[in-house]
Amino acid sequence: MPTDGTERFEAYFGSEILRIVFRHWNEARGDRVMPSRNDIDPYRLGRALSNVWLYERGPDDEFSCRLSGELINRAHSQSIMKRPAREILGPDYDYPIRQRMNFVLDTPAVLFASTAAPADDRTVTRISLPLSDPAGRPTFTFGASEYLDPDRYIDRDAVLVGRADTVVVFSLPDFQRIASDKAP
Repeated sequence: MPTDGTERFEAYFGSEILRIVFRHWNEARGDRVMPSRNDIDPYRLGRALSNVWLYERGPDDEFSCRLSGELINRAHSQSIMKRPAREILGPDYDYPIRQRMNFVLDTPAVLFASTAAPADDRTVTRISLPLSDPAGRPTFTFGASEYLDPDRYIDRDAVLVGRADTVVVFSLPDFQRIASDKAP
């Protein structure tokens, strides 16, 4: 299992949920740049399973949700599975979210983002990781989101999906930090 630089990426998130997802993804990739979707074992995700999501990039360069855990659905107040990302994520989908999803797949890279609304103590942290299809093409963004309190995100505007306060991106396979942005 590759370890060079992975500790630097993990250092950005203190969440055990994100750590479980990242470590399983990293183990599943072995010596490859990214694992295949088929390499991800839901049983290995354990208690993090309710926090995971999976988006598939279609031939039209649009993303659709293929998997969403219970806490992700609760934060959106409905199941988001089988729905287009544009419908789920609203006005922030085109910029910056779709650009980030494409960047994770095309570079390839791993991404950590954190968004906080300090006025009402809402916080979400997330990681986005690339997965290939069985033919080895980067096709899926797989990740996890951890909400400080999922019940506070019942309306879509409160989910805090677009404008992250902190975004950190590491290249693959070497885990070199290639972008870091702290929003003003």
